[in-house]
Amino acid sequence: MIHDLYTLMWKEWREYLQQDRTRRRSPLRLFPLVLLGGAFFGWEMGPLFGHSWMTVFLTAFVGVMFVVTVIPDSFAGERERHTLDTLLASRLPDEAILFGKVAASVSYGWAIALAVLPIGILTATLIHGRGEMPLFEPVVVAAAVVAALLGGLLLAGIGVLISLRAASVQQAHQILGFTMLGLFFVPLGILQILPAAWSARAVEALTGITPLRGALLGAAVLALLDVLVLAFARARFRRGRLIP
Repeated sequence: MIHDLYTLMWKEWREYLQQDRTRRRSPLRLFPLVLLGGAFFGWEMGPLFGHSWMTVFLTAFVGVMFVVTVIPDSFAGERERHTLDTLLASRLPDEAILFGKVAASVSYGWAIALAVLPIGILTATLIHGRGEMPLFEPVVVAAAVVAALLGGLLLAGIGVLISLRAASVQQAHQILGFTMLGLFFVPLGILQILPAAWSARAVEALTGITPLRGALLGAAVLALLDVLVLAFARARFRRGRLIP
């Protein structure tokens, strides 16, 4: 199983790197953008980058966004390139195909997020200096690394579910985009219609949580959502349904 998973991941990474054979941008072409993004975060936030909890949000955001650029192609792209039948006819087990696609996209986004993080810290140090502040806050950096991984895994799970049924890569991108908007705006809408007393209690409960406990709670919630989404994706993955 592990060998099959690695085989599928390596196939995906080869396609990421072969920019002329796919519609995806090669990571090599994106490297200057990664450098600029990390440098911008460090320059804009200054010494707070690596210390502020905003570092966690920005790092996770970068990782998730790059996962979103490739995961719609996972099955919809194979369908467009007429290579899906060949993949499904291979000896690879269902789990290796599904989770290999997910793991490849998550490792792609996570690797970029992990590159942005030290670049931002280094830029902030070179431009603004640190004074007596340490180079970074270990808890914040660890939370950023974990958030980028778990957030990318959640969007990869949702994206692969969409890609399994999408007729084209463009359609998969559009549906995933609307889904992300829904994930952002629906909670805000729920907060607006909640009774004022409930909202006040929720705010009071959240403000009473220490940043570390909040990070651990957030990681636990994300991990639970990841497990649920991936389990649902595995239940929905059927080779017979994907072959026309």
